[in-house]
Amino acid sequence: MERVRAMRIGRGERAPRKPLLLLFALGRFQRDGGAPIPFATAEDPVDALLHRFASAQRYGGAHHPFHHLANDDRLWTVETPQGPGSPGPSARTLRSSRATGRLHPELLRELAADPGLPARLVRFLLAEHFPAQQHADICREVGLDPAQAA
Repeated sequence: MERVRAMRIGRGERAPRKPLLLLFALGRFQRDGGAPIPFATAEDPVDALLHRFASAQRYGGAHHPFHHLANDDRLWTVETPQGPGSPGPSARTLRSSRATGRLHPELLRELAADPGLPARLVRFLLAEHFPAQQHADICREVGLDPAQAA
């Protein structure tokens, strides 16, 4: 939980890109476990989330958080068939290199060991970064039970 609290976001302004990607990844975790998420698979749904909940014109596309979240302490990893590490921040590069992202292995272990942790992370991310009236809609969009927002 402390790593999520310490996540680097915006400079004193609302910056929901990384929180939306984490919520998307938590939804995938609940459905698919810790399987890698190809950027090509995540791009459209995360772009839609950004457009709906973060004003995509201002916050760019899915490539921004997909690449930059890996710079935060043990939350997210990016790799390509050539090995670990993001190939770069552009959508074209992430697509062409067949980049995948996933929750960091340490975070995956913590989520597996503590069945209540996913819901606590969801509630924290929603409360810290989004207006209450968006919580249930965000949960539905990322495949989480809206009751987790309560």
